[in-house]
Amino acid sequence: MQIVVNEALNAGIGLIATDEAVSDEMVSAAHAGIVVPAGDSCALAIAIKQLINDPGRVDNYKRNAVAFAHRIANESVGEYVMDALDHAFTSDRAKPKPVPPWVV
Repeated sequence: MQIVVNEALNAGIGLIATDEAVSDEMVSAAHAGIVVPAGDSCALAIAIKQLINDPGRVDNYKRNAVAFAHRIANESVGEYVMDALDHAFTSDRAKPKPVPPWVV
């Protein structure tokens, strides 16, 4: 599911996601959709109806997805991974632990 969320955000698409894996964290951080409990078909139906009835909200989610996409681009994630590995394997603990770009 996570790859689908990444692809949707990178494509500038607002979405509905479940609260499994880290999909909910990505959608919430991006302010680009609605998170519903996994397996809750009633919550999913409500979310779908909300978006059908509020095109402005959909447009807002799309704008937010576009604005968020750079945080999960390959370059950003790759830089974070390199910084995290550097932090993990160096003795310089005075440097702050790197923060994932998708939660900044």
